[in-house]
Amino acid sequence: MWNKYWKGRFRRLMKLDRMIWQPDAWDTQMRDYDQYVEKRSYVRENPVRRGLLERWEDWPYQGEMHIIRW
Repeated sequence: MWNKYWKGRFRRLMKLDRMIWQPDAWDTQMRDYDQYVEKRSYVRENPVRRGLLERWEDWPYQGEMHIIRW
C-alpha cells in the first residue's frame, strides 16, 4: 500500500497519463552495511536502467539520503 500511495502521488504531481514504474514492489530488510550499499546502488541506477539518462549522478531528483550508521 505504501508503494502504491507514493507511485500514485508522483504520477499526479508529474501529470503522467500512465505509470512508468514496475507494478510490483517489496520491502527488503537490511542485514548489514554491505547489503545497504548494494541496495542504495541499485536504487541510484534505476533511472539509468529505464534509459532516462546515462549516469545516475545526473538525475536531478535524487533528494537527500539519510545515511544509516551500522
